[in-house]
Amino acid sequence: MTELYDFLSWFTGGFDGQLCAMMRLIVCDWITSILAAVIKRKWSLKEGINEILRKIFIFVLVGIANAIDTQIIPNNSAIRSAVILFYLTNEGMKCLKNAAAAGIPVPEKLKEFLMKMEKKISF
Repeated sequence: MTELYDFLSWFTGGFDGQLCAMMRLIVCDWITSILAAVIKRKWSLKEGINEILRKIFIFVLVGIANAIDTQIIPNNSAIRSAVILFYLTNEGMKCLKNAAAAGIPVPEKLKEFLMKMEKKISF
């Protein structure tokens, strides 16, 4: 297990605050999407597995951005941070949509913050 952790840390550029926050929101999106689907009686194992595979792609893209930052443009490039913040915001917005779909009220301040981030970071 240590080897997997070491590989992921090297590949993604380390488990800093940004990456850890993104990971939390990825897990939250995955859980809230399952909960919303169960509440709406539309959950399927196939879709759950596909969602996990899509989440793995996010880490691959962070790894690519890290390679660009460290190997191609090594002078204080911020590609990795931009990619992480993009997906952090995207996953947060999806959590709010899942909550709304499940009939859960969404805190307005959280919604406003994520919408501001989404506008600032969109590629």
